[in-house]
Amino acid sequence: MIMRHKMREYNKEEYREKMVQVYGEFVVLDFEKFERKTNSSFPETYDDFKERMEHYVSRTGCIDEGIKEIKKSKSKKKVSNYYANKGFARFILISIEKYYGRTKIDLAKEHILDEGVVYDWETEHIIPQKNEKDYDPDYIRCLGNLTLISGSLNSEKVYKDAAYEGKRKYFSGEIYEKELLKEELPEKDFYLNKFFVEKEIFDVATVDERYKQLKREFKNIFIDSTNAEFTLSRFEEIIGVREMDNRE
Repeated sequence: MIMRHKMREYNKEEYREKMVQVYGEFVVLDFEKFERKTNSSFPETYDDFKERMEHYVSRTGCIDEGIKEIKKSKSKKKVSNYYANKGFARFILISIEKYYGRTKIDLAKEHILDEGVVYDWETEHIIPQKNEKDYDPDYIRCLGNLTLISGSLNSEKVYKDAAYEGKRKYFSGEIYEKELLKEELPEKDFYLNKFFVEKEIFDVATVDERYKQLKREFKNIFIDSTNAEFTLSRFEEIIGVREMDNRE
């Protein structure tokens, strides 16, 4: 039996609602505002949606470009500072976790407060921002230094103050084995965080390695390997607008 994907007809309200469910309102607003000086709204047609998404995704630059190559290019179409592009950073991280990790966790849950958006699942710097005096800021602000963790873990002082070796224990499970934390947190099993389990050291070279890996995985979601063309099929699986069509 061959499993084929069957896509429903494009409906901008449905696509927007599905994206909000997976990514959150903040990310969808970032997508709507992209390349729009005025009239920042969701694309009216499927062709417009695909074109805008292709431009939105392409800001990661070429797969083999490292942090410094992106920085030197000075292209306004390429993002190097993901701290200043938080919506796009969340879009990438959630896409990778949903597609490769197949997590059922609601990563989009957010609370709109007077001081801004607060997420149940936050974008975390592995090398803290306070360490900019010890590291090149380009590496601290780049995608390779970011992951998703729960707000509850990010609020733990022991975790926040820990060096990489200490944070790694949360992802490897060692901290639970030693009963230093009673409740296991789901981010331990996140696809995004498996990299840290395998790496004992997290320095600028490792940040750059992870940066290229995340870009490669992200691009794989949107590029058809058979013809190297942009495709939305995997993304549509992520947001749930593709149905499985069983055919003999």
